[in-house]
Parts: sequence; C-alpha cells; structure tokens
Amino acid sequence: MLKSYKTEILLTTEQRGKICRSIGICRWLYNEYIARNKRLYHLYQRGCLDGHQKHFLTAMDFDKFVNHHLKNMDELTWINECGSKARKKVITNAETAFQKFFHGKTGFPKFKKKNRQSVSIYFPKNNRGDWTIERHRIQIPTIGKVRLKEFGYLPAGAIVKSGVISQKADRLKLHHRLFSIRTNYTNQVIYAILKREPSFITIEDLNVSGMMKNKHLAKAVAACKFYEFRTKLTAKCHERGIELRIVDRFYPSSKMCHNCGHVKRDLKSKSKQSFLGHCGRTAAVAFCVLCTLDNSGKMSYNKGKQEGVWGK
Repeated sequence: MLKSYKTEILLTTEQRGKICRSIGICRWLYNEYIARNKRLYHLYQRGCLDGHQKHFLTAMDFDKFVNHHLKNMDELTWINECGSKARKKVITNAETAFQKFFHGKTGFPKFKKKNRQSVSIYFPKNNRGDWTIERHRIQIPTIGKVRLKEFGYLPAGAIVKSGVISQKADRLKLHHRLFSIRTNYTNQVIYAILKREPSFITIEDLNVSGMMKNKHLAKAVAACKFYEFRTKLTAKCHERGIELRIVDRFYPSSKMCHNCGHVKRDLKSKSKQSFLGHCGRTAAVAFCVLCTLDNSGKMSYNKGKQEGVWGK
C-alpha cells in the first residue's frame, strides 16, 4: 500500500538558496505558460484565429519550446538551474488548471505570486541513492542530504518513489498559521474517531461543489476542508480495516423519522424540533440525523418517494 508523509526539513544556506531559485524558476514557467495561453484565448474569443492555427498550447509543446528555445537564450540561461522533470511537472500542473477551467470546475487560472508562494518542486528517484531515509536526515536528488526537523517520523529504509518540496509563504505569515491550525484540527478529529475503534464509520456525501457556488458560504465551506477530511479518513479506515459507509447525498437524514421511517419533506432547516412520521414522536433534528445515519446501512432510500424502504 502506498502512503504519503509530510514533514519539515532544515536546510543549510546553500540548500535553501538552491531550492528558492528552483521554486522561482518553476513559478516563472507556470506564469509564462498561463500568459501564452491567455493570449491565445483572447485571440480565439475575438475570432482572430482560423482553423489551422492552434487555439491552445499543450504542456508537451511548451516543454519542447522551453528546451529548444527559451533556455538557450542568453538572458534565460538560468532556467537550466532547475531540473528538467521539475520543470515538466509544473507545466503539467498549469495545463491541468486549464483543463479544469474548460470543464467548468474552476475559474480561469491565475498567476502565481511570490508573496503567496504555492509552487512545489517535484523530485523523482533517478539514482539508487536518491530518497534514502535515515533517522535524522534524507537524501534528496540534486540537493543532497537534508536534516529532518522531526527525528524518527519517516520510516527508515522505506522505498520512496518520488517526493515534492513546497514552500507555502513564510512560516510567520498569518494565513499559513491558520492553514496549519485547520489541518491540525482535522487530524485530531480523525484520531479521536479512530481511537474509539468502531466497527464502522458513516459519513454523508455532501455536494461541496454546489455549496461553493454560494458566495456567502464559499469561504466558510473551503475552510472546513471536507475533501481533505474524507481523503484522510478513507485512508485510515482502509489501513485499520474499518468499514467506511458513504451515505448518498440525497438521503433525507434530517427529514426522516428514526422510529417509523416516514419522510417529512416540508420540514424547514430552522426547526429545532420536528414532529416526524405517523407515529407522532417528537425529537430533535440532530438526534434524528444520528439515528437515521446509524441505520443507513440497513435502509435503502428510493429517490422521489415519500418513505424509506427497509432492506437487507
């Protein structure tokens, strides 16, 4: 099973300078690729391009252009200071951003700014000694042996296929501190759930992309890190052999009576208590949600019907 680890490294002055230069080169290539495609996109919108001219510059074509033309120019020889595979990886990431834009998943790709650093460097394993892990240090390709801030976290002797070095702004920046606090809270919640050693865990499949379209809730939804929570929880459940149940997003967990299974469709979200079903029982909405999700493994809900149907 493949596993990923994230840790902090302690760099020397020379190593830090080399990595910062490589990150700057990757950021420049990313922005150059976006600028060239942005120019083609505007020409295409104005109808200035015919059927024989390219409307989009692929990552492969731009990588060839960099290797054959840009890095051979006298004023751009510094491009050679960054590895070829790292350059190709960041150009591929920029092409992926355009593909998501074309499919309507995200907005138009934005330029990377130095004060908002989010560019990472990809280092594949080229030689036998690359990515060799020791207790207190690790061998990174083209960088050399780098000290680890946390000893013993990375498993010594593990087989590493590749790695990524990223620099998300400065550690003293406020937004980076908030990012770390949210990530730490997510990890603590997952640990608290798994510490109970449950036989199964049930979560709902939320329509996060639809929630993000609400401009009043977009920032709050993004800060919740739903995708990261589900990804980490899925990996941990698979590692520990715990069943993870994903409830369909159309399952009426907050509108179903936990006693008789009747669905009250006209129930408003502002209601603190609800009179659900034909049994006449009164219960808090939060309590009904817990009970219905607990029984979701035994119940199959047919969309468009008024009642839940009990199955095997």
